[in-house]
Amino acid sequence: MQVWLSGHVLQAENPTPTPEPLTFDQPVGTLPIVDDARWSSSLTDNSFWALVVWIVLLIVLQAATWPLVKRLFRRFPDQGWGFARVLSL
Repeated sequence: MQVWLSGHVLQAENPTPTPEPLTFDQPVGTLPIVDDARWSSSLTDNSFWALVVWIVLLIVLQAATWPLVKRLFRRFPDQGWGFARVLSL
């Protein structure tokens, strides 16, 4: 490939670079960085207990947001309890 630049011809060494593949050389689960992220494996290995942990977390967040929601939605019959989870997220 030749490029003209103010009267001079420049030669490009590699006009079409080959892109690197987008796949991994090994399975993702065996990569060291993924192995480092298994700090919560005792809670999340079992799907049932993982679900329980998420539900408890959402209830705790909803309870933490409750004072703010109670002030914002004081005219509602339930004082905005239904909006507490949405606002906590």
